[in-house]
Formats: sequence, C-alpha cells, structure tokens
Amino acid sequence: MTTPLIDDDTAADEILGALADPVALDTEFHSEHRFHPRLMLVQVRGEGGPAHVLDARSVDPRRIAAALSHRPLIAHAPAQDLAILRRYGLEPGHVTDTQVLAGFAGLGYPRSLGDLCRDVLDRPMPGGSTLSDWARRPLATSQLAYAREDVLHLHELVAALGERIPDRFSDAVTACTAEVLTPARPEDAWQRIRAFRVLSPSDRATLVRLATWRERTARALDQPSYQMANDASLIDLARRRPNSIEQMRANRRFPKRLAKQHGAALLPLLAGPSGDRWPYEEHAKEAAATAALESFAARFEVEEGIAARLTLPPTAIRAVIQAIRAGSPPQLPLAQWRKDRLEVELSRFVTETALSELLTFSEK
Repeated sequence: MTTPLIDDDTAADEILGALADPVALDTEFHSEHRFHPRLMLVQVRGEGGPAHVLDARSVDPRRIAAALSHRPLIAHAPAQDLAILRRYGLEPGHVTDTQVLAGFAGLGYPRSLGDLCRDVLDRPMPGGSTLSDWARRPLATSQLAYAREDVLHLHELVAALGERIPDRFSDAVTACTAEVLTPARPEDAWQRIRAFRVLSPSDRATLVRLATWRERTARALDQPSYQMANDASLIDLARRRPNSIEQMRANRRFPKRLAKQHGAALLPLLAGPSGDRWPYEEHAKEAAATAALESFAARFEVEEGIAARLTLPPTAIRAVIQAIRAGSPPQLPLAQWRKDRLEVELSRFVTETALSELLTFSEK
C-alpha cells in the first residue's frame, strides 16, 4: 500500500498514536560534515498496518520521539537510529534488533536487512538509495519506496527468526541487544584506533586521553571526529610527546590547522615522559592471543549457532586478554550469559592453549 510523505504534525500525531505495538522503526539521515547526523526521515509501521514515512524536516522530531517512547520497537541494527532520536527525547521501551536475532539463529552477524529478507523470507528488497539525497523535496517515488521497505517486513522477519532461535538463548539475546545498543562513551573512543596495540603502555595511556579529547570536542563542535584529528596525528602525538606547539609542527606531516586551533588544549594531555616503543614480539603475542580467542568463538558458533562476533565481541576479547595477563582465570570478566555458557569451556581453552604463558611479560 502506497502512502504519501507525512509532513504535518497533526497527521503524524494521528498516525503514531494509531500504530499497533510493536512498532517497526527506521530512519534516514545525513552524517557528512558533522558529528551529530541530521535526521531527514522516520519510517514506522505498526503490526498489521501500512508503512509510513514521516518528514523529520517538517514534523517536529520531538513529537515523534515522545510518541515512540516506552513502546516496544523492532528495528534492524538500530544503534545509530536510536542515538539520533534520543537527542530529541526518545526513551525506548523493549527493542528487538533483527540483526542480533539473526546472530542467534545461525545466520551470522552482522547481516544486512536485504540479505535477511532474501534468505529468510524469500523477499528481495530494492536497492540503490542507500546514499540517496534525503534532503531533497519532493522525494522521488523510488526513494519513498526504498524508505518504506526498511520497516515493511520487520514484523514478519522477527517471527521467522524467532522460530529458529532456541528458548535457552532468550537471556543471551536480551543481553546482547542491550550491549550493541549501549551508546558509545568518549572514554572508549581509543578502541577504534587499530594501531593502539603496537604502542608502549605509557604511549597507550596518552592515546586514550587524546582519543577521549577528540571525541568530546567533536561532539561539542558538531564536527566529525576524523576531521578534528585523524588517527595518525593522535598516534604521532602519543609517541613524540611534544611539549610546545612548535615541537608539534616539527613533524612536517602534522596538520598545521590542528596545532593552531587545538594545540593549547592538547599540550596538557601530552605531559609526562615518552614510553619505550611496544616490543614487536609482545605485539605479536597479543595478536596471537586475539586470534586464538576468535577461533574459540568461531568454533562455538559452529557448535551452538551463536555468531562469533556476539559470542566474544572485540571488547570481550580485550577484557579476557587483560584478565589472563593479570592472572585472573578462571574468573574471567564476562557478562552473565557468557559466564553461564562459556566460562568453563573458555577457561579450559585458555589452559589447553597455554595463553597464560604466551601473554606473560612485564610492561614498561
């Protein structure tokens, strides 16, 4: 059923109020050139009803967020959608993430919505509008059709995936959904810097401070963090520890704009002696331990059907490695569902593969 673009507050209120729970939800936004994406469309569908597309440039997003708050929602990989709507006051009720469901249904993680609709429902979805200009008005018929498809099949997909997931996984599904939907903290921004492991411990500590500063400043200025300072610049600062803006500029590749605009704010984060470079041998040990734990998660996926990236996501692998190096096994730092299902096997795996011996070394 074709419905027009809803660009009136009163019509949007009526539609949102009449939706039968759970509500299927998706958004379209532009994220270029800013930290906080600009919301363009909100797509919704109540169970058994038509898909509606709300014009977030004309309809007050705060009204949409208020109407959807505390209601059960269905969405596909909705972390960014919810983060955007939370800025307008959304307080989500229970959220069902079809991407997480697929990870517990033996279909892998992450999987695209189009792939799941094709493989599970035998319904191909139209493509070609992912990077569409959602700010244009009027929207093309093909754009509206694409936007509706993102919520049109979610109820049916949840039901079909639910039939594939054993009841014993229900607690794990809930816990993993909460994990993937937890808003990112500025203090964790360093985890996205791939070269982190090759630094010395003291340089790592400096990089954590720099990455946190970049994330907080980018949010405050509504500027993409990569435009504030790229990873290479932060790593250079963490290693060299310049004590003046002039020393910052000593590296001819260091961005002059970064030194000029933010040099004074960066200098206090660099205070302290520079650490020795992280020995390559120890970096190799940590990489080997990571690969071993990833192989454990992959084996668990084959045996149990839970996707490896949900069984042991990168954050869990890092925590396990830190615990092993601190001598903590078998009390590994795992979420409760992982303790219940993994701890015994994982502790045995750590012992059998001698990961404790592999990771035993002193940090400078």
